[in-house]
Amino acid sequence: MACMLLRPCPTLRVPSKEKAEIHCYAPIGCSVHASKEIVAITSDRSGNITMNWQQEVKVLDLFDGWTNVGKSFSCPFEAGQTRLFKLI
Repeated sequence: MACMLLRPCPTLRVPSKEKAEIHCYAPIGCSVHASKEIVAITSDRSGNITMNWQQEVKVLDLFDGWTNVGKSFSCPFEAGQTRLFKLI
């Protein structure tokens, strides 16, 4: 029987980000699916979630019409809520 030591996600995230040159749009605990023009973010908790973008963007939530502009901003989420952002 094999045994594997698992590290907590925050420990793995930083080295992986630096080596792979990826971008983290939302904090740990959120699920993110991104394409060139659409980003879906699902939050694991209620409250304001800070989102970080690679450049200044204008986003439109296709579900409820929420909009914002910037390179980093907060957006209200309910636990389990998915927002579908279009970059405009």
